[in-house]
Amino acid sequence: MAGYFVPAYEGTDQNGYLCSARRIALTGSAAKHTAHSLEYVTGNVVKTGPGLFYAKYPLGYPWLCAAAYRLGGPVAAFVVNPVLAALAIVGIFLLARALVNTYAGVLAAILLATSPWHTYLGLSALSHSGAIAFAIWGMYYLWRWVEGGGRGNALAAGALTATTYTIRYSEALLALPVIAMVVWRYFQLPEGATPTERNQQVARWRQEVGLLLIGVAVAVLPLLVFHWIAFGAPWQTGYGLCGETTGFGWKWFAENWWLMLTKLNTPGLWLVFPIGLAGLAYLAVHDARRATLLGLWILPPVLLYTAYYWAPQGDGLGYLRFFVSVCPALIVCALILLCEVIPPRPVWSVALGLFVAVAATFNMRTAIKDASTQADRLNHWQSTWTTVRQYVPDGAIIVAAGGVLDSVEFVGNYELYSFETFDRKLLTWRTDVLKKKGPAPFQRLKAEELVNALGKMNDGQLAERQRSLLTSNVSAGRMVVVLATPDQLRTARGRLGDAFNYDRLTEWYQVNFTKDDEMRPALWTLYRLQLRINNPPVSESLAGVEEKIDRLQFRVRTLRDEFDEKYPGARQKWDEVADTEKQIRELRDKAKQLQARPIPSLTGKTTLTNVPTATPATR
Repeated sequence: MAGYFVPAYEGTDQNGYLCSARRIALTGSAAKHTAHSLEYVTGNVVKTGPGLFYAKYPLGYPWLCAAAYRLGGPVAAFVVNPVLAALAIVGIFLLARALVNTYAGVLAAILLATSPWHTYLGLSALSHSGAIAFAIWGMYYLWRWVEGGGRGNALAAGALTATTYTIRYSEALLALPVIAMVVWRYFQLPEGATPTERNQQVARWRQEVGLLLIGVAVAVLPLLVFHWIAFGAPWQTGYGLCGETTGFGWKWFAENWWLMLTKLNTPGLWLVFPIGLAGLAYLAVHDARRATLLGLWILPPVLLYTAYYWAPQGDGLGYLRFFVSVCPALIVCALILLCEVIPPRPVWSVALGLFVAVAATFNMRTAIKDASTQADRLNHWQSTWTTVRQYVPDGAIIVAAGGVLDSVEFVGNYELYSFETFDRKLLTWRTDVLKKKGPAPFQRLKAEELVNALGKMNDGQLAERQRSLLTSNVSAGRMVVVLATPDQLRTARGRLGDAFNYDRLTEWYQVNFTKDDEMRPALWTLYRLQLRINNPPVSESLAGVEEKIDRLQFRVRTLRDEFDEKYPGARQKWDEVADTEKQIRELRDKAKQLQARPIPSLTGKTTLTNVPTATPATR
């Protein structure tokens, strides 16, 4: 894993986690404050007040990253996930050893360590590695407590299991196996216990359950206080402000169940998933206590997220990531079946080791490929970060695509504006949420404010709003830069008109990746905007001519949009008229070509038959 570690990220979710962590480390608060109503904020951040935003995720993982940031700087924040991934491997060894035997512990550690999704998430800036690690360790200490009691085991089980909830809200379902084991422990008394022994056992149980609850409170109360401060109530979350807490239902279960089954049997759980389910069924018949622990760990989250509205199709972890915290339990269930259904024999132990070796080899092939691709992507983002920090000081304004701003926000204190905000067609991606019913990732309040501020403007008016905003900041002496590809620059120049000179600060090649992970290099350039005094004419150079073309192309687009708005459907009819006229011209050209074709020769061996004889004219 260390060979593919790159301290950088890309993506909306990663922005929510890491930028929150950075703000906590530097200011003590996760809040994002904006200076202008049109300033860019990423999609998974919710608005809670004028110019006040919070990421909608729980703060468990950002708190860990913030602590690392304070101790070791920005790079240290990216070390959190690799450490958690490594701790998860150690934890599953101990858990499988406690539930099965030492050999099963070793095999479980190998299966988890070689899993492609475990490697990918451990190298990412997503929160799932934390959920996996704390779930494994929480269940380990819970089982230790059920087996032998102990105040330390009870306290650790409560604190570690509850911490998973502070990392991912859905991990609250781990309360089910905890409650089941608490009840089981209450009735777990030696045969023939006297009333005195019974009273002592109950008193001890109460003390340990009290410590377990203290562990839960210590882990959860800070998050509930944050909810109260940020969202107005301890039970309110950022997901609730987006309506996503209603995003579970039977209709989505019916749509997603096959996708869930196929995803869970992909590399990482290849053959382990069906064997794990068989192992859980085996336990249900032969060992009710282990079946209860592992079954309540596995089944509720699987059923819940199968019924979730957000189920991305295609390859990758888009959907599988919702289930990764139950994968360790499936691995343990599979090993219980394979280790216990057949009496232990050297030949079977060797065969079992070979099976795990084959599965691990299959997994490693995918894991290395995915980790290498991910490292390539992040290396280029890291280069972009270095360039931006070198040329753009804190307090500057950056204008770029939203996806770029999601990433570069982490490296400085910038005021950000996206191309999409001032483009009518791209703006609808955010505002279209108001036309839909049901849950959505984008907060409706943000969409409503965008509609109120910009919804009635055409492209020309949006361009004027953007030009006015940037002109006022440049006039005030602020540094304003545009980070763009050549195509994006042409669009920006067309929209901003002749108000600015574009001073090139630097350029570099950024490799973009297609959905199939195909590498496509693209030239990225950083420009500083300077006011063009008195709008002097652009010189008749190639750059000047290209700039005129950009402005005219935008002008044509604006005129077309205005025409469509004033005369709905007219341009479509006009296009039909133009197409018909074109067909007429093509047919006329064809007729002329046929008319100009030479008449065939009648000399030589050409014989005319059935030609009537000419009749002399009558005088």
